[in-house]
Amino acid sequence: MDVNAIGAIGNVVAATGVMISLAYLGLQIRNQVREARVKAVHQLTENFRSFLQSLAESEQLANIWIHGIKDFESLAAVDRLRLSCALGNAFRIFDNLYNHYLEGFIDTDAWQSLEVPIDDLIAYPGIQAWWATRRHWYTERYRSRVDDKIHQAATPRMYGEDAVGKA
Repeated sequence: MDVNAIGAIGNVVAATGVMISLAYLGLQIRNQVREARVKAVHQLTENFRSFLQSLAESEQLANIWIHGIKDFESLAAVDRLRLSCALGNAFRIFDNLYNHYLEGFIDTDAWQSLEVPIDDLIAYPGIQAWWATRRHWYTERYRSRVDDKIHQAATPRMYGEDAVGKA
């Protein structure tokens, strides 16, 4: 075997090693991106849980919430601000979750269970009034989604409105 043949074999071996290294690097990067997305979705769901917990723990915010979702405009200015912040937080979380769903990082069953609270909220006239003033803060595809859901909204029922004796 001459020197040229040995050199050619060396080049093939080296090229094969580079290709294997690049493939491995690609897999590592893909796994890291997937892990980052999973962590982001987990953080968003934790943020929503924390949001719900703040409603449960603050009687003042809970009262603002109950009155504001029914009639946003009737709230005092400071209470409209508080409710707007709370709703802005919740809708931002859902906007991000929706985008993760569209990108395939949340499966359809999980997304449908995450979307139920928004469907329930959107039924309230106060939420719809708030949305009309803030919808421009969200991505176009999420605005379209919420607008469609407003047009299909059912009767409010989260707090027993559909029960006998109306809440």
